[in-house]
Amino acid sequence: MQRRRAEEPLPSADRWLLSWSDFVTLLLALFAAMYAGASVDLAKAKLVAQSVGSALGTAGPGKGEPRDATPSSSAAAMAGASPSTAGGINPGSASAAAPATVTVTAADKPSAAAASATKNATDDNHDSNTEGTRELVAALRGAMAGIAGSDRVRIVHEAAGVGIDIDATLLFATADARLAPQAEAALSALSGVLASRTCSITVEGHTDSLPIHTPQFGSNWELSAMRAAMVARRLSEQGIGNDRLSAVGRGDTRPLATNDTPAGRASNRRVHLIVTLVTAVH
Repeated sequence: MQRRRAEEPLPSADRWLLSWSDFVTLLLALFAAMYAGASVDLAKAKLVAQSVGSALGTAGPGKGEPRDATPSSSAAAMAGASPSTAGGINPGSASAAAPATVTVTAADKPSAAAASATKNATDDNHDSNTEGTRELVAALRGAMAGIAGSDRVRIVHEAAGVGIDIDATLLFATADARLAPQAEAALSALSGVLASRTCSITVEGHTDSLPIHTPQFGSNWELSAMRAAMVARRLSEQGIGNDRLSAVGRGDTRPLATNDTPAGRASNRRVHLIVTLVTAVH
């Protein structure tokens, strides 16, 4: 009788585990490499650089320390290290893992002469502005001397430069924003001085607190804004550049005196010019 051939064993159904374990091992190695690269700090980078330098024969005596191992040069070298000088370490990942340390050397610090020159330039500009402000106040007061209504114009020093307060009765009729005929002489005298100066001019309109409601103006906001705009327009027509002028309506928000008395309300109805000298920057 012919011997029965032994049956060959069937392939195992678990062979896929071998490929899966290889794949998981590769992933684990990849994540470990990524984590190691992301956690590099400057101390480790310095150690790697010294080791590479020792292997290449570029290190000086004393366990791989660089020849010039002063604190400022070491910090500067590590702060500006490239991949080639840091053993191939990615500078982006290293800086993200640890804050950079910057050492200021004597060459980086401003010298005493430079600091003194800066202070002197600032003082000179301040003195120039102060002197220019005094001269401008004197020139404006001189131009207004003898002008009709000059007693209703007040010219003073301010923190921002020169302040010019013009009583509203010299410029406008009651509840009106059209310039009165007597305003022409005063505005011409002022613009004659200001047109030749390098300065910016802000024109502010101010009113008292009494409410107003006319077909032209619904409130003191509109009245003060229109009055400021009309004065700025007239100064522009008299030779002051539009780029130097601005108009602002303040309403009754910045009174000079109380609004409870007629005299106080009269003081608050005004147009205020703020003249700021512009110093050339060298």
